[in-house]
Amino acid sequence: MGQKWTKRLQLGGMLVLAAFVAAGCDSDPTEPGDPPPEFSGQFVAAEAFEDVFGSAIISVFESAFSVAVALQETPDPGEDGHPWTLSEGSCENPGDLLLDWDDLPGITLDDDGNWSETGITADLDGVEGFALEVRHSTDEPDTVIACATLEEDS
Repeated sequence: MGQKWTKRLQLGGMLVLAAFVAAGCDSDPTEPGDPPPEFSGQFVAAEAFEDVFGSAIISVFESAFSVAVALQETPDPGEDGHPWTLSEGSCENPGDLLLDWDDLPGITLDDDGNWSETGITADLDGVEGFALEVRHSTDEPDTVIACATLEEDS
């Protein structure tokens, strides 16, 4: 199967995963029935990891957020998973660091390259965009393998 079809299947999986993630949190600041704000984007691989590709979605709630990640062709992160950081802004122009890798659960991808976490405590209300950087491993937390600029879905 070509990389184009793999990416399409991955995006379809992310949409299902996003619905699961959105259903996982119950502290929604919006009116009943309104979905939480979602931010999504595609990963851009660091030069040394050019085969890495994938996408991410964040759902923002009143005092927490949920995240879903799909990644392919990543190096082995070890048992702790891939560390990651979340900043305001974009990968090209990151702003303030919102959460550092040691404040977040490691990304432990399943056999299909998917991972999600619900109910991560943080106040992200009012942030207009995010840069999500995935790092190599806890042994190499400064080595970035990919970054996704997450923009609000309309």
